This record gives sequence, structure tokens and C-alpha cells, in this order.
Amino acid sequence: MARAIWSGVLTFGLVSVPVELYSATEAHGPVFHQFEKGTADRIRYQQPAWPGQADPAGAAHGPPADRVNDRPVAAIGLP
Repeated sequence: MARAIWSGVLTFGLVSVPVELYSATEAHGPVFHQFEKGTADRIRYQQPAWPGQADPAGAAHGPPADRVNDRPVAAIGLP
């Protein structure tokens, strides 16, 4: 069984509640969905693809990892 990394007590007047904090085993993020009023349909936003626009799935972010200022990393001679 997992071991708590912190344990303590929250006290509200005469009521005390024991609390234990465990580390996460998987990365999770909050997910917020918007729903249309009166229905259970989710509101979905889509980004239009303009002519000449790159496919977002194939887009790269930043320079290639093996080059700095158009020079190979090995040629820079870092200590």
C-alpha cells in the first residue's frame, strides 16, 4: 500500500478530520467542458485551417534540438 508523504489534522471547532497526502502515480490535469444551456450537448471549438496554414499535428515548436543558431551543437564546443 502507498505511504503518505504528509499527514495532519484539520480542525473545525469541535470536529477534527484526519488528512493524509499521497504522491500521484499518474499525471492528470483538470478537464473543463462547456455545455449548451438546456441540453447535455458539449460545446466544441474548432480552429479553422486557412489556405497555406500548416497542419497543427505536424507543427514543430522551437529550433531542432541538435542545432543552435544554424550551427551543429557539436561545432559550438561546449565545456
